[in-house]
Amino acid sequence: MHDSHFDDLLLQVEHYSCYPNLLPWVGGGYSASPLKLLILGESHYLPEEVTYHHDPEAWYAGVDLPADNSVAWMWTRGVVAKGLETNWQGKSKTIFRRLSVSLAEAGFSNGAAPFASLAYMNYFQRPAEVTGDSIRVSDLDRKVSAKVLEEVAQVLQPHAIVFCTKLAWNAAVSQELIESLRAAGRVVDHTPHPASAWWYRTARKRQGRNGHEVFLDILRAATQPE
Repeated sequence: MHDSHFDDLLLQVEHYSCYPNLLPWVGGGYSASPLKLLILGESHYLPEEVTYHHDPEAWYAGVDLPADNSVAWMWTRGVVAKGLETNWQGKSKTIFRRLSVSLAEAGFSNGAAPFASLAYMNYFQRPAEVTGDSIRVSDLDRKVSAKVLEEVAQVLQPHAIVFCTKLAWNAAVSQELIESLRAAGRVVDHTPHPASAWWYRTARKRQGRNGHEVFLDILRAATQPE
């Protein structure tokens, strides 16, 4: 279900040597997919009592992760694999359920489970401080997250990168990352967070479209012949 043949190169990303649990999910059908799609979520979060990720400087220097279940909360590949097995049950899986519906409507993966044919990671490389809430973005978060995504894109060579979070998009823009990613000929764009009300609510600033429709338009742009 997961394609591990990129791992030797991905593990050369310095941040992943500290936190291999944050390695991107790469579906088994990714390499053969006509549209190599990398979707970006926002960040993981941890149980309320956990605080070892609260200090950005300490986190990026490398903290010793405890032998408890908090690591499973930020194991990207484990989260996606379990979600595929359970058909995305649970409130915290709303982003995956809604994206799967939208991808199926777009005809992505020809009726198979969409996440089995795409790559997924969270943009921010540190978990959010508050369980279930957005990360308080520091300068280090901006710098490291941009560097990690640029290196991941070099390895996975996606045709399209979709930020499913305005917070992450704004952080990437601040690092001049978007134009750098687009320079390789990729489609790089963003949507509202799929778990937010804006996924199905229209907005004037999105030309009267909702997030679902914006996402479909990005996929169409990525599959149009040049």
